[in-house]
Amino acid sequence: MARFEKMTVAEALAAFLVENGVRYAFGVGGHGNTPLVEALRRRHRAGSLRVVDVQHEAIAAHAATAMQWACGTQSVVFTSIGPGWFNTLIGQNTAMSNGLGFLVLAGDKTTAYEGPNMQQLMRDGQFGFVAAAGIVSKKAYSVIDPRNVYSVLREALAKTREPAGAGTVNVFLPMNIQAATHDYNLDLLLRRLPEAGHGPRPDPAQLKLAAEAISRHRKIVLRVGGGAVGAGAQIKALASHIGAAVVMGPVALDVVESDFPLNVGPAGSKGSISGNFASENATLVINVGSRGVCQSDCSGTLYASASEFININLNAVEALRYDGIPLVGDARAALRDLLAELPPPQLDADWLREIEQARQRWAAYLQDYYDHPIVGGKLTQPAVVKAVDDFINSRGGLKIYDAGDVQAHGFQIARHLEPKTFFSDTGNSAMGFAICAAFGLGLIEGGRYPTAIVGDGSFLMQAQAVRDMVKHGARCTVVVLDNQAMGAITGLQWAQNYEGFASSDPPGLGAVDFAALAESMGAAGFRAQASLDSVVDCLDRARRHNGPAVVDVKVAFGREKYTALGAFGRWNVGPWSEAVEAIWEGKTPE
Repeated sequence: MARFEKMTVAEALAAFLVENGVRYAFGVGGHGNTPLVEALRRRHRAGSLRVVDVQHEAIAAHAATAMQWACGTQSVVFTSIGPGWFNTLIGQNTAMSNGLGFLVLAGDKTTAYEGPNMQQLMRDGQFGFVAAAGIVSKKAYSVIDPRNVYSVLREALAKTREPAGAGTVNVFLPMNIQAATHDYNLDLLLRRLPEAGHGPRPDPAQLKLAAEAISRHRKIVLRVGGGAVGAGAQIKALASHIGAAVVMGPVALDVVESDFPLNVGPAGSKGSISGNFASENATLVINVGSRGVCQSDCSGTLYASASEFININLNAVEALRYDGIPLVGDARAALRDLLAELPPPQLDADWLREIEQARQRWAAYLQDYYDHPIVGGKLTQPAVVKAVDDFINSRGGLKIYDAGDVQAHGFQIARHLEPKTFFSDTGNSAMGFAICAAFGLGLIEGGRYPTAIVGDGSFLMQAQAVRDMVKHGARCTVVVLDNQAMGAITGLQWAQNYEGFASSDPPGLGAVDFAALAESMGAAGFRAQASLDSVVDCLDRARRHNGPAVVDVKVAFGREKYTALGAFGRWNVGPWSEAVEAIWEGKTPE
């Protein structure tokens, strides 16, 4: 016999979430969601769901993204009506562009629709938020009847977990519906979503074509993307069998450890000498879970010598890139099946030697920068990034690199010892993501210690997250590399023969004391002096502090060599576009 219980829509929603493994709810309350907040409070008090109120809704969305990304922890975001929901969008886009998903629960106009009201869409009409959310997220729903909870929540949550297509899903809760009561059938309400099964395996006919293509080539690159997470062993096995250089995509740099002999690092305009060499000289490119876009493939011009492509991807559309042979399926299964199709290895000794020589050239290039850690009396960003990375690798933990120059240096310098330890918002490149991610990951009891590496501009985008760290007891470190500039933009302006403008502090303006700013919000603050030993000492003290800590490092900035690593390859932006687009189209640039 069915079990029934009378409860509000908000209470039913909270019960469903807990039953389906959601353990954190990040958000901000307001007049548009008081019944929902009350339902979440009861679950919080019962210990089945941790509610984390934050200073800004973008922090909530970034924290939820990081939890799902780093450890698969399920969380939701809650917000009031109007501006609160709009504030989640930058974080939602970060999740969407990196293939991650979570539910966003937002207040909405009443179903009575008594007319325009405060903090609602400017235009008249119903379901305006649903229409807007449907454009910027994977899907949007509105709960307009208490019985919608049975199907809407189940379908919405499933879409946040969809293989090869996960994304954020918005569920709008009209203000008068949240507190409405209904006699719910618990057997229907509390059904658990089944766990996703093993991904599909590729078509045998396409596998045969791919194996035949491999047999025609000796200079091969395996390009690793975000869809290859968890397939490191299979990538190394195939690369070793066919003698392929392994080029790491920016979102997947830790899928294969840095010391693997065929790992040539990242490619693209913010890649490496070795990664670009292998990519430009390979005649066959095997994309594994990779979209290969923008900077990471030099805007579609990177593979200058390639005549054939093989694309392993769960997404059938992505598997068609570069007119390649599509192997639609799970990366691990596809790589195993492809390896089983291949004859005994016939490695090209010359190609392997060229790969190793390129690795050595890149290592020497980096070492030259490490040997010159001071410019103009300040530490250089490359030297500090290496020191921070070495420290984290020696202690264990998670590295989260923010946007701009910090992100680029993370791509180029960070070394990876094991998977799922390096994170950077490469899809959206949202300034402030790293500090919010460190906050969220620092809440997980028994979780790996997170360190965010951010620029001064990125820190100031979401500085209020430090207060959230203090309030909720997050254990994490934020390293601020302060050059008083949006350095990546200024550097780009210079590279394009423009004057640096509107991208740095004016001369004579004093630097922000980030340590003092952190201390004013209740966190520990440490100021590094102009030596790498001082940086490491600050990192050590921050790590031992029982709470959040900010390490303030002043770094050099300017046109002098050694202040930043160079850019390589091509990028379709600004005045470079005409030449890059000509190459992409198969023409000779004028």
